Amino acid sequence: MADIDTIAIAPLFGPPSHARDQTDSRIMAAASGIGFMAIRDFPGDDG
Repeated sequence: MADIDTIAIAPLFGPPSHARDQTDSRIMAAASGIGFMAIRDFPGDDG
C-alpha cells in the first residue's frame, strides 16, 4: 500500500521558481497516483 504524501504548498503562492515547479509535480503525482495527499505550510499559517 502506498503512503500518503505530505506536501508543503507555500511555493505555489510565490513567484515562478524551481520549488514551485517541484510542488506542482508532487501534487500531480499524488493526484494521479494514490489520489490523496496531505498539505501543509499555507501562507499565514503560523501553527
